[in-house]
Amino acid sequence: MTDKLNTEEEKSQLWQNYHRHHKAPEPIEDKGRTYVLRQWLNVIFIAMAIAGLILYFNNMRETGTYLMIGSCVPKFIELSLRIMKI
Repeated sequence: MTDKLNTEEEKSQLWQNYHRHHKAPEPIEDKGRTYVLRQWLNVIFIAMAIAGLILYFNNMRETGTYLMIGSCVPKFIELSLRIMKI
């Protein structure tokens, strides 16, 4: 019985040591000087995409499609700012 108890205690100790040395990484703060601009670009992207979907499903398919394609422009700008870390 003590052998089994020791193995359970050893397992518990190993598990605690594992978690002590393998902690989750700290979140990275990605707030550069363009953070506010990037947030506004995301809001514009979402608004344009939703408006495009509404137009598309209200039988204005061509206009809705162009608006959804155009909504990618602010997203690409935001993405490039984020990748360049400006």
